[in-house]
Amino acid sequence: MDWNDLKFFLAVANARSLSAASARLGVSASTVSRRIEALEAALQVKLFRPHRDGYDLTPAGEDLVAPAERAEAQMRVFERTAREKDSDLAGPVRIDVPELLGQEVLLPGLAGLLQSHPEIRLEMHSSVRPVRLIGEEADIVLRLVRPQQGNYRQRKIGSLAFGLYAAPSYLERHGTYAG
Repeated sequence: MDWNDLKFFLAVANARSLSAASARLGVSASTVSRRIEALEAALQVKLFRPHRDGYDLTPAGEDLVAPAERAEAQMRVFERTAREKDSDLAGPVRIDVPELLGQEVLLPGLAGLLQSHPEIRLEMHSSVRPVRLIGEEADIVLRLVRPQQGNYRQRKIGSLAFGLYAAPSYLERHGTYAG
């Protein structure tokens, strides 16, 4: 089995289509198809069911997604460890954070770190949708609510207070709502 075929398997499993997986991987759809066929032949199991709207995982394919994600994560750890130079902090760090939290809280707080370690490149993406850490979408995900699923190392890093404000004249005209 070719270990590189795992990234093709995971790309199709996540994208559910050859064309979307090929765009993500930067190769042709025929290359993705050949790599999936090679993986299925090596494992002697059918991983996908093609249909007119894309590709669905077979039960065997579904069972292999989590182990493939773990293997891919371990390969990334292996690569990063090999690239580290004398424990210097360097390289890209992908952070997925809601826009306001990223601009107003995170970036100002990271200024000192980035000055101390100019070899670090931050790649910030703003969203509130669920993000797969193992799927290489992000290295760090910041959210305002605790995830309900997924096996991630989680830590509360702060609290955020919200308030509603109104002009006294508005409150005189409309009153307040006490729930």
